[in-house]
Amino acid sequence: MKKLVTSAELKLFSTIYKKFSGLSVSVNFLQKNQVFGFHKDGQMVGGFVIAEGKQLRTIECHTQDFRKYATYKYIADTSQFCEICCLWLKHSWDRHPFSNVQFWLQLAHEVRRQKKDFIIFGTNHAELAKLYHYSKKSILIATDRIANKDTYIFVAKRASFFWGVCNTLLAKISRRTTTLTKKTNVFNKYDLHYELSS
Repeated sequence: MKKLVTSAELKLFSTIYKKFSGLSVSVNFLQKNQVFGFHKDGQMVGGFVIAEGKQLRTIECHTQDFRKYATYKYIADTSQFCEICCLWLKHSWDRHPFSNVQFWLQLAHEVRRQKKDFIIFGTNHAELAKLYHYSKKSILIATDRIANKDTYIFVAKRASFFWGVCNTLLAKISRRTTTLTKKTNVFNKYDLHYELSS
């Protein structure tokens, strides 16, 4: 895993990510945050961004405008959060067990190095959402539908995120899945803090 810092590296990340996900990410956004590229045979085959700020890309991309306020209110204080976003891994490498495990463990290692108490992350891929939800360490807090795709937002304690990734890897290897259910249908800032403290 390599931290990407040059303009050329960030432009390449932005281009490949858009091709992979259909979502745009500006080089300006990447320059303000931590960007990581996963390389094999000299080529970038995956990556992710660890970001923070008052506005969270996870919420901005995965909720409709009329639901954004409620989602921000639910997490109460964005200064306690960092987010994992713009995550991608080429399908050919996603099916390679060793590379898959290597990618996720290196992601977990980088998250472990952060200083915020909580992590927020989301996806518009249902199968990946089921794997996220399989972990006992993550909580599904919001769902929506954007551009004809269902979206899912999760939160977790940063300190327990590594073990959540281990659970996710076990689920991927054994092909186990779960039914997606939100912890609560009512957005309440105290619910999140209670659930994450348990």
